[in-house]
Amino acid sequence: MKKRCTLSEKATRLIPPMQLAVTVKSREIMETVSGELNRLVENIPKLYETDGNEDAKISLHYFYGSIDYYVLEWDNADTFFGYLVKCNSLDNSEIGYQSKAELFKSLPLLNLDYYFEQRHIDEILK
Repeated sequence: MKKRCTLSEKATRLIPPMQLAVTVKSREIMETVSGELNRLVENIPKLYETDGNEDAKISLHYFYGSIDYYVLEWDNADTFFGYLVKCNSLDNSEIGYQSKAELFKSLPLLNLDYYFEQRHIDEILK
């Protein structure tokens, strides 16, 4: 009997609505990403948990066009602490708190990078 692939409730809250609709309809995507994504979301640091930690790693990557949003911390509800990079330019970037709901609403075609590997923020900002 094949193992049923499902996303945890926590994981489904981190996937933008349009992407989630496609993901749950595709058995292939679910088989590929559900286990790793479920594990990953359980290990996202809570807000302020990595404050002052120079070894903090980016946990999630969202993207759309020339916009990238890197999540360092999450409150398990609606607030991210992360780094927004626009137009692949550090001159057009900002670090701070972001409402997940506002992010998903303002960028309805935003996608969660299912294949992103955690890495230090310095690696991203090079």
